[in-house]
Order: sequence, then C-alpha cells, then structure tokens
Amino acid sequence: MSPATRPTAEDLPSRPRDASDGAGLAAGDTLGRYRLVRAIGEGGMGAVFEAVHDDIGRRVAIKVLRPELARREAARTRFFREARAAARVRHPGVVQVHDVDTDDDTAFLVMDLLPGETLAARLARGPLAPRELVDALLPALDGVACAHEAGVVHRDLKPANLLLVPSPEGPRAVVLDFGVSRLVDEDSDLTGSLAVLGTPAYMSPEQARGARDVGPASDQFSLGAVLYACLAGRRPFDGQSPLELAFHIQRNARPALAEAAPGAPPALVAVIERAMATDVADRFPSVRAFADALRAAVDAPARLSPRRAAVWALALAAVALAVPLAWRLLRPPRVASAAPAPAAHALAASSPSPAPVASTALAPPTAAPPPAPPALPTASPAPRPPPRLAVRRVAPAAPAAPLAVGRNRAPVLGR
Repeated sequence: MSPATRPTAEDLPSRPRDASDGAGLAAGDTLGRYRLVRAIGEGGMGAVFEAVHDDIGRRVAIKVLRPELARREAARTRFFREARAAARVRHPGVVQVHDVDTDDDTAFLVMDLLPGETLAARLARGPLAPRELVDALLPALDGVACAHEAGVVHRDLKPANLLLVPSPEGPRAVVLDFGVSRLVDEDSDLTGSLAVLGTPAYMSPEQARGARDVGPASDQFSLGAVLYACLAGRRPFDGQSPLELAFHIQRNARPALAEAAPGAPPALVAVIERAMATDVADRFPSVRAFADALRAAVDAPARLSPRRAAVWALALAAVALAVPLAWRLLRPPRVASAAPAPAAHALAASSPSPAPVASTALAPPTAAPPPAPPALPTASPAPRPPPRLAVRRVAPAAPAAPLAVGRNRAPVLGR
C-alpha cells in the first residue's frame, strides 16, 4: 500500500476504550504496531477487526479477546492455544495466523485478511446446488484433514466459521476460528472443564453428551451437518430450548436428508448420511476419506434409486408387450391372391440338365392338375387351357472313333 492510501490517525476516528462493544475497542485504536480500521464481526470469545500495520501498511485481520474473558486465566490460556493450533496448520483451506501478542492486558492474534462472505450469509439466500456446494467446501475439508494430521481438532465447525473466498474457479471455503480447538497431543483439562463447547446446532452427538475424548470424528459429523444445511436449506437439528436441541443431537433425531432435500443426488446423500452417523465407528475413517467420497459422489453419473429403477423396469416391460399387440390390431388385413403357376418350360429350364444321351426324345408331359369341383348348374364351366409339353434340349451325339485298317486289311478299333 502506498503512503498516500494508508490510513492515518486523522483518517481513523479514535475513542476511549470501553465495554460498549464486544472487545472494548473501536476503529482508530491501536494494538501494538497495528491500527484498527473497522469491526468485521463478533463471536463468543471476542471481536474481529480489520487493521493495518503502521510500518509496512499491510492490512490484516485481528481477533481480540473479550475483556471479561481476558481476566480469566483459563480463557487466556485457551485463546493463546488457538494461535498455536492455527499456526501449526499450513493449508490454503485454513486461515493463516501470523502473530499473537498482548497490549495493556488485551490479548489479540493477527491473521490473514481475506475477502468474501461467510457460508452463513450465503445460506441466508437459499440452499446451494450439489456441484456448487462440493466444489466450494472441498478446500475446507482438505484443510480440516490437514489440521487433524497436525494433531488439531477444530470442535466448532459451522457455516459462520467458513469464509467463501472468491477465486477464478469459483468460491472456495476457508476455515476460521480455532477458538475452541483442542490439541490432540496436549494433556490438558482445560476443554474438559468446559465439556460442551462449540455451536450446538452443528455439534456431534458425543460432543453434546460432554464426552472428553472428542476427536477428528466429531469434526467430520459437524462438516456433514454443514453440508446437510447447504443442501436442505435448514439446520439438521432444532429445538425450542438448548436442552431440547442437545437432546435431539444426542439421539441424532433429524429428518433424513433424502426427505429434507429430495432433489439431491442419492450418492451424495449417502455420503453425507454416513458422515453424520450416530456411532463413530460407522463414519468415514477420516475427514480426508470423507472428502474423497464427496468427490466421487459428485463426479459419478446419476443413478436411479431402487424404487425408481423398479418403476422404470415395469414401464419398459409394459411397452415391450403393448407394441406387438398394437401392431396386430392396427395393421391392415392381408388380401389373399392366387399367384399364377410357373410355366413348365421355365421349371425345366431352371432344373439341372441331365447327362447327354445318344438319341433325341421328348420329356413326358407334366402331371395334370386335379379335377375341379363341379360347377353350379347356373354357371357355365370355364374352359381350361390344354397342358403344355416341356421340351428338353438334348446334346448331339459324339462322333464315332475312326476305324484303323491293318496290314491284312482287317479293321482295328481304337486307332
């Protein structure tokens, strides 16, 4: 950014810090080397601001811990652990954390500033098409899989924590906010003391029960719930109170995705339903396997469900039976006509010729047709043509061999 376009203290209004907003900060305030430009959003642990580096003019996103939480040692520990967890993941599908620091007892971390809108804002306009959904969320699934391989479980995956960033290939989702993440290889009772963390509408059944061993399979369930909401246009679980909502999640009591999104491809529905299985053992072995199954489901040709396939089979069988029957009923009647008998000489000409003989003879006449039935007295009998004789052509006889005369003038044959 050039110096002419960099915001200055005069450009950014400043006001005293107070508790009027989530972090007690406003545009124009400074945190270390960063000057706040505007508020971007606010969550359970703090607020997010757009900021600019005073020295190099780089624009970043800064997440600030709420003042009331910053005074609690456990919350501060969890906040700094978020920075360590996010910094361990290097993937385009996960927002990159660059720095973490404190300023006058205000804890904050510095992240990439990305353009776009959250998936929650996009869902407010309606559900997503299957191809659009899978293409947009696959980068986020790959990022979560990379985080799991680095030993980090997110524990709070939801549409508000997925940012759709524009790209030439279309929007791609980036995972935000590892605020309640858990390092798998870290032995800590911090998350165990706050057993139920995350957004209730998208948490897994084991997380809703307050299980201490929540692992990567819980993130897989939450991602499946996000995909469910994107296809159906509504959250998978609902309740009149948080207690009723948690009860429904523990029992996995929700409408089947095939009923909530009847137009979704059956292969894609089957993949999402497996990711949202109640038992961890029935889910995919990893989020990466889940992502691979999504790619295969959206790239596979459309297949009919067993019920629709049976209906189509019956319809084709009915057509196969109806077509011949309709042809027999609608075809014109066939008129019988007496074909003239072939001529006798033509039959003789077409038959193979016998071996030549030494004399000329006529072939016997053809057999006469059977006598016609007697005509009625009122009708005169029609004249019948006389039978025609067939003439057989006979080859001329070969000349006899000449006689040879010997010395005694007697004829000798064969010479």
